Amino acid sequence: LRPDQGVEYVAADIAQAMLDRTQRAAEARHVAEQVVTRLADVADLPFAADSFDLVVSFTGLHCFPDPARAVIEMARVLRPGGVITGSALLNDSLRYAPLRTVGRVAGLLGPGCTQHDLEGWFAGQGIADVVIERSGAIGYFRGVKRASGADAT
Repeated sequence: LRPDQGVEYVAADIAQAMLDRTQRAAEARHVAEQVVTRLADVADLPFAADSFDLVVSFTGLHCFPDPARAVIEMARVLRPGGVITGSALLNDSLRYAPLRTVGRVAGLLGPGCTQHDLEGWFAGQGIADVVIERSGAIGYFRGVKRASGADAT
């Protein structure tokens, strides 16, 4: 964000502390008038369908208790033609299995997903043109929500 862009950036999180941190960062960057914080559970987002042009979840999916449900909700609030993007620690990298195990035992990580899971969840929600780029165990994803009734190819 830059000052005076005329956009509304909605930061949603289940933790008030993270929203407070976001608000402080927005104030420090002189963009607070463009930032709205909202306490929300990604499994039940308090927004109307087709509300957003862009949905971003960086390093979030692997933390959610039900990442498939999170994708459903993020896709629901994304308008047709809108973009979903983000990153996640993916389960199909054996090299990082011990890290995932420790994270789950500590209560920091949810069940996560594989790249194949993520591709399937997106397809099931009408997200097309999906690109997932890997860097170690992290997958950076991007896709576009198809218009209702659009061809799935």
